[in-house]
Amino acid sequence: MDSPRIIEPVPVTLDRERHLLFDRRAVRQSELALSRHWGKERTFFSAMVRLAQNLADGDVAALSVTDISVLVWQGLLAEDPALTYAEVEEALPYMTPGDLVPYAIALMQAWQAASPPAPTTPEPHGGGGDPDPLAASTGTPVGPMTAPSLV
Repeated sequence: MDSPRIIEPVPVTLDRERHLLFDRRAVRQSELALSRHWGKERTFFSAMVRLAQNLADGDVAALSVTDISVLVWQGLLAEDPALTYAEVEEALPYMTPGDLVPYAIALMQAWQAASPPAPTTPEPHGGGGDPDPLAASTGTPVGPMTAPSLV
């Protein structure tokens, strides 16, 4: 069994320095809040992928103030359960899309911190083990096989 992992919170400044943490509750509640706001099912992962794509494309005009507000709010509730959506929305910049970039980057860092590490893959041949224990074995030839006699 895997040992528990500690998720490092990511600092972000609103009214003061706060710390983003995406635990299971934050992910679930983000989905509920985004779905309620947009009137259709929205997932945490789709919001984060869209955010990452907008950053990668340099398309800051496509950043959603609502998505960022909900994600920041939910990510901060572990530290401050009394924090409201309205307080987060009020503290975030909204007139210049580029001002949202530091928050988008912090969200991506918090997502990365919460994501489990990639599984390690054994070194192929000579790494001390079968590279794919579920793959069919080619076996080792030992000579001709004799068929059983039915007589």
